[in-house]
Amino acid sequence: KVGRRRILLYTIVGTAVGLAILGVGFVFVTGFTTKQNTCFDYGGNCGACIIDDRCGFSMASDSCVFKNQSNLKSLYSSCPSMNTGGSWFTLISLVIFVTSYALGLGHVPWTVQSELFSLSVRGRAVGLATGVAVSFLPLTEAITISGTFWIYAIFMVVGWIFVYTAVPETTGKSLEEIQELFLR
Repeated sequence: KVGRRRILLYTIVGTAVGLAILGVGFVFVTGFTTKQNTCFDYGGNCGACIIDDRCGFSMASDSCVFKNQSNLKSLYSSCPSMNTGGSWFTLISLVIFVTSYALGLGHVPWTVQSELFSLSVRGRAVGLATGVAVSFLPLTEAITISGTFWIYAIFMVVGWIFVYTAVPETTGKSLEEIQELFLR
């Protein structure tokens, strides 16, 4: 039987690797472009243009234009001339991330939280974890998609160090035994 701590340690590594590679993949696709005020500000960066749901890429003018203000019939929601190597790279790294997350990091922390935190702080701890989970979209607009994935990868490294040094194995232990582990 594999314990929760071991599952966390292995899946955090896979998740961190997947996130770091995702960051690199999005550099190939979008560059280091943050969300712009207008579609025209993307210029000829097709990858960054099509990620913004307000915009479409016009191959005729080689520029990014607003979807609703354009009478162009040839707006692209993908980049036909884009090197697909970056897209495949990104897809493979996404599979690594999702697989690692699903195998442990997606569910084990919620189980461990209920075992580690007393009722008096459990609500705040779960609220903090949920707050971090909903930070993705604001971060992508502030520091790019790549930067967001790299920050999350750094959090995974810090999380791995924390789990390795401070989180005991709780599988098969009663709540009293777990509390005793922390009192030592």
